[in-house]
Amino acid sequence: MRPRQYLRPARLPPADEFCKMAASIAVAEPGELKVASVEGANLIVIELSAPPEEVGRLVGRDGRTIAAIRVLADALAQRIGKRVLVDVQPVHRPGMARR
Repeated sequence: MRPRQYLRPARLPPADEFCKMAASIAVAEPGELKVASVEGANLIVIELSAPPEEVGRLVGRDGRTIAAIRVLADALAQRIGKRVLVDVQPVHRPGMARR
């Protein structure tokens, strides 16, 4: 078996870039997706904002899609000794009726 150092990729994307990439695959309109992140000493907060009709696709059936994104983003953040919190917010466009 190879030593562990050879199994690691040379460069992993930051957690916020990974979330944007994964979320853009999950939604039908990737251009509507907004990602904001705030990094603290031990925590990275990532907010994914999408139109309400895209939030359902982003969350997935029983929350499985967003749960998978959260687990993988947390694994990336743990490599640099941090935790990550991924939040999904619906964005209401002007002139759109709110429920």
